[in-house]
Amino acid sequence: MNATKQPRAGACTKISVRGGLVLTFLLILFAAFAGASQDGAARHFKKQCAGCHGEDGSGSGSTPALRGLAAEEAQAALLGYRERTREGSRKAIMERVVKNLSDEEIKALADHVAGL
Repeated sequence: MNATKQPRAGACTKISVRGGLVLTFLLILFAAFAGASQDGAARHFKKQCAGCHGEDGSGSGSTPALRGLAAEEAQAALLGYRERTREGSRKAIMERVVKNLSDEEIKALADHVAGL
């Protein structure tokens, strides 16, 4: 008779509990990072963007409004300025503003803009 070896009672439960704890920790860490990214994006917007685009992103004069942009549109524009592939009358200013932002910071800023 060929008996298959069964795991000890409780072995799977220990693995499941441990895996659940690790997953919970990772989710909390991710949530904290996402919140910090959004806080940083809001601060960056207020410091670097609001002066020209307005606190609410409505724009002024010849400065375009950001309000109403989808996150994908804002992200593509910011990446274009950072990579120096986007044209426009404010190109030099925008390139200076975004040149040191990481991909993650640009995404967070684009998400912030989309929420205006």
